[in-house]
Amino acid sequence: NDSSVEYQLIVGVNTGVPVNLTIFKPLEDVTARVGDEEVLFSVVVAKGGSPATYAYTFGSVSVTISGAGPYATLVRSVELADDGKEVTCLVYSMLFTAYLRVIDDVDVGNPPSDDLDNFVADPKSFSCQPTMGTPQPSVDWYHNGGPLPEGVVASGFSIVIASMELAHKGMYQCLLTNEANSVLYSWALDVREPKAPEVVTGLS
Repeated sequence: NDSSVEYQLIVGVNTGVPVNLTIFKPLEDVTARVGDEEVLFSVVVAKGGSPATYAYTFGSVSVTISGAGPYATLVRSVELADDGKEVTCLVYSMLFTAYLRVIDDVDVGNPPSDDLDNFVADPKSFSCQPTMGTPQPSVDWYHNGGPLPEGVVASGFSIVIASMELAHKGMYQCLLTNEANSVLYSWALDVREPKAPEVVTGLS
């Protein structure tokens, strides 16, 4: 996205007849996904007399429309740089503040693949380090659909086997989860006994 492109706030039409100063809906934090094209913010108040003026700001952009409505739509492709930006709305003398939260799908750029050429006592490690994902995902590890066996140590987005055993072979899975999505990666590990050394006879 071009960072020089300004945001556009489109303010909708007020409906209903204001009677007394009443806060029907305060400004609230909004969560959006990376790539969303529209994000809706709203403050709903009512007061007798002249129509309310809703003055919205998002980052450095502000829009003030007298007599228009409480609904403002942020129009632009949302990006990670928007995460945590402040949104405000001034209605009469009341200032409402909220924040835009941006989430993004989890992805692992180079997930583990089947590893079928291993021997007892060899070391081994696997990584499910995410290359994308906001907020940072959690990770759960599984072996044959259950907990990791003894001797397999999970450390964040990696597992380490200091010395492989036959009990370590099977299907491994890492499940990464955040608010945007969940992804599951599976791969097979095979472990074999090392070949016995050949005995050479007939030599003198």
